[in-house]
Amino acid sequence: MSSYSSIKRQEIHKNQNKNFRLKKYFETQNLATQNDELRAHLRNEKNLRFLINERSIKLSQEAEELKVSKEKLEEHTGRFQTII
Repeated sequence: MSSYSSIKRQEIHKNQNKNFRLKKYFETQNLATQNDELRAHLRNEKNLRFLINERSIKLSQEAEELKVSKEKLEEHTGRFQTII
C-alpha cells in the first residue's frame, strides 16, 4: 500500500509541476499578446500624431494664403473705391 501512495504522490507532484508550467506558459503568452497590443497602440498613436501635425501645417499654410488673399482683396477694394 505504501508503494501505491508513493505512486499517487508522484503523480500528484507531476501534475502540479505540469499545471505550474502550463500556468507560466499561458501567463507568458498573455504578456506577449499584451505587449503586441501595446506596441500596435503606440504605432497608431505615432501615426495619428504625424497626421495631425501634417494637417496642422497644411491648415497654417492655408490660413496664411487666405490672409494674403484677404489683404489683396482689401487692396483692390481700396483702389476701386478711389476710382468710384
